Amino acid sequence: MATIVNRLVWLGPATVMSSMAVVLAIQQLALLWFTPLPCEYAMLRSSEPIALSACLVSVAVVVFFVVAREAVDPVRTYRRVALWALVVSFVPDVVLGYTSQPAPATSVWPIAVVFMVLHVVAWAVIVTLLTCRWPTSD
Repeated sequence: MATIVNRLVWLGPATVMSSMAVVLAIQQLALLWFTPLPCEYAMLRSSEPIALSACLVSVAVVVFFVVAREAVDPVRTYRRVALWALVVSFVPDVVLGYTSQPAPATSVWPIAVVFMVLHVVAWAVIVTLLTCRWPTSD
């Protein structure tokens, strides 16, 4: 157990910070892509993607700690858990795309897709850092 904690002391914060950096970079690219930003896309300018990334990636690190401590094959188990979490994370974005009532000339789907891309890049960073830097045997 001490080995797991010692590894996560540096790996956990590195994962959180890396995910936040990648999400911020993709968010800034999306803002450049949608210049001028239609009023329907104003939520892309908010700090919510970074704040939610920090919180939810921290939760992902805690889940990894539990999986690493309890599972027989922690890397494989965590990859499955993370994939299902990614799929579930798309639900609010799909709901946003289907339920928004924008002006006829503007669709909200592009912003929903941007948010889905943010989920995928955060997921990729989390899974890569936590599982590829984790030894398969102690």
